[in-house]
Amino acid sequence: LWKRLRTVAVPCLVVLGLFWACHAAMGRVYSLTELLTQSIMPYTWYVTAVLVFYVVFWLLMLLCKRNYAAMLLGGLVWFVAYMAVCISRGQGIWWYISTLPVVIGMVWAVYEQPIRTVLQRFYFPVTGLMLMVLAATLVWSGHMEENSAMDVAAKIVASATFSVLVVLLLYKVRLGNPVLRWLGQISMEIYLLQGLAIWLL
Repeated sequence: LWKRLRTVAVPCLVVLGLFWACHAAMGRVYSLTELLTQSIMPYTWYVTAVLVFYVVFWLLMLLCKRNYAAMLLGGLVWFVAYMAVCISRGQGIWWYISTLPVVIGMVWAVYEQPIRTVLQRFYFPVTGLMLMVLAATLVWSGHMEENSAMDVAAKIVASATFSVLVVLLLYKVRLGNPVLRWLGQISMEIYLLQGLAIWLL
């Protein structure tokens, strides 16, 4: 758990320090209390979501042991609870519409081999179905009142379907070279630093 948390928390703290230094250079020095209670970094919702989901999934693995069905059900219940908390706190829709793929990742981790067996036989039908679901949910969302319950549901399904489609694409197309591997290793840092670059510009 600590290894996973460290890969997210350490870059976040480093970039937070850079934001603090930039603010200080411009005459606004944030105290430690302010740093803990205010968000001076944009796009940190993703970091918060990843850290929370890591801890919850770790607890689910401890509690459920090898009862994978219970673990996956717990992950789904947590997703719903997390979404409810975000909505009750008035968080933006982006805080939760893209978190269902994390639960889908749990399903892949548990049932990877059976899923691969199915994909070997039915790759194109499954891919076609996912494309149709994605197109349908995007059209559906476009006709719904923005941020209504139906619109949110459509966006959640679209986000999850898009993630599955990326996996399906990479199942057939192998992308690998030293540059891409290096970018993958520092993807969290790139994500966090984009906020600093946009803020400075």
